[in-house]
Amino acid sequence: MAATTLRGAAIVGLRCGGRGVCAVLAAAAAIFGAGCGAAMRHLPALATAEAPRADGFDDHGWALTLLENVSQGCVNYDHLRAHPEPLIEFLARIERVGPRTRPEAFPTRASVLAYYVNAYNACALRAVLDAGAPESMYELGRASPELRFSFVVDERRVTLADLRRAAREAAGADARIEFCLCEPAIGAAPLPSTPLRPDGLDAQLDAIARAALARDGVLRFDHARERILVALFLHHRREALTDGYRRRMNTPHGTLVNALNLLADEAVRARLTSAVGYEIVPMPFDRRLNACASEPAASPALDRN
Repeated sequence: MAATTLRGAAIVGLRCGGRGVCAVLAAAAAIFGAGCGAAMRHLPALATAEAPRADGFDDHGWALTLLENVSQGCVNYDHLRAHPEPLIEFLARIERVGPRTRPEAFPTRASVLAYYVNAYNACALRAVLDAGAPESMYELGRASPELRFSFVVDERRVTLADLRRAAREAAGADARIEFCLCEPAIGAAPLPSTPLRPDGLDAQLDAIARAALARDGVLRFDHARERILVALFLHHRREALTDGYRRRMNTPHGTLVNALNLLADEAVRARLTSAVGYEIVPMPFDRRLNACASEPAASPALDRN
């Protein structure tokens, strides 16, 4: 599909906030204008050399990006491409400030965790814009988006996979982090419309998990075949989620259903209760872009009430 991108001639279509940022994006166009290929795409730094180094950390640009472009887990990429300035500002900031270079600005586990989650999700949006917001993640190439792009974060070059590992390390045994790391696909965790922040982190993690589990694309019931279908990102981490339940409840016993029941809202708990004994299976991964659109039509065999 033809689409505006962060490279090539389409750079001129972006409304850049400041001459320095426009120059950096123009340089990106020159570097990356000749086709995608299958190799790693090393996206250039956005922070300009003359920009003053921030003493602290401010996520205002990321908060504004989410507020203006994210609704119910989906992203308005058309609007984001037309108004990228807040995202560019935040990306430029995390290039130069982070737990490694400014540990005094991230004194707690919660502050480090919030940093890496927000960095992961912001870089994922940048990867989509660079690729021209394709209809499917298949169009980004055969490699996973987590390994397809690299970014400058905290003054070193990393991939999305590196940022995911850093977030998991900061989270320790808390598997609720899996609901927060949002690949740009319908089958992934839905993107929250507010940043993750250190203050009240525990309540935020609960709220994000609760909202995700209420979505058909994350948890689905097939009563005809006595199955509970869970999103692939949960199925991959089912042991970590189950272990988290055991620790939280101080019990040696537990299942993935127990873990989901603990995190879900009352309505979803009732649905889980109605499916006691069902087989748990992973959903096929839906690689379509998490763009603002209706969710796939319901199958008659699946209960969504």
